Amino acid sequence: MPSYCTECGTLRGDGETFCTTCAARFPDAEDARTEDSTSEPSGHGAGWYLALTVALAVIVAAGLVGANALFRQRGSASGPPDAGTTFVTTPGGTTIPSPDPTEFDTSPTLSEESTLPTFEPTTPTVPVGPTPSATSTPYAGNATVAVAPQASNHPSARAVVALLSKYFVAINARDYAGFRLLHTRAERAKLSRSQFSTGYRSTHDAQILVQELGTAPDGRLLATVSFVSTQNAADGPDGQTCSRWTVGKFMQKEGTSLRIGKGLPGYSSFAAC
Repeated sequence: MPSYCTECGTLRGDGETFCTTCAARFPDAEDARTEDSTSEPSGHGAGWYLALTVALAVIVAAGLVGANALFRQRGSASGPPDAGTTFVTTPGGTTIPSPDPTEFDTSPTLSEESTLPTFEPTTPTVPVGPTPSATSTPYAGNATVAVAPQASNHPSARAVVALLSKYFVAINARDYAGFRLLHTRAERAKLSRSQFSTGYRSTHDAQILVQELGTAPDGRLLATVSFVSTQNAADGPDGQTCSRWTVGKFMQKEGTSLRIGKGLPGYSSFAAC
């Protein structure tokens, strides 16, 4: 036995088969393994293999005889084989009917299949949006105040017509108290009875038309109104007895009521009829 590894030179210990440094097998250990693998097991010769072969042959033969007897017994119990029966020959030379493949059918029965879950397609629900509201009916006004088509669909058209109707009726009827209540508190404080009587003493207004409804620069509701005013020459602008006016009326809410507020310059014009 060599004392050193022939691969790396490491000192070999007693009884070592592999080098502890490089794991190379020592040559004498390789020879010993080869001798062990080629030697015949002690205590056994060629007779041992023969005996094993004979035993296996006996077991196989016994199995075939038993299978033949079983198939013969089944054949005698069920009567003569059908015309369509097929046969097979065993390795021992015995002819037996071939097994029925349906006996080994493991497919699920109808009752087993019926327990499987079923899925039916569903039609997805399409969400339906809200139905758009119908367009409001245009408001043409009443017998006193008419509304032009471009202002007839405004949401405040009816409220404006109601306020202006009272306004012009109060002027024509010389109704100071009714006229004053149609204005905001700030405007009422500035309006005296003498001013009202002097300004409208001979006036009669007609052909009143709301031309436009919109928003004033200060955010209030602005109604552009045209009308024809007849009056005495002494009471008319430039001595006119018939004047065609276009004025802007600025309106705002006080509580739940619409009122006429302070006017702004540049929103009033007139011309002789």
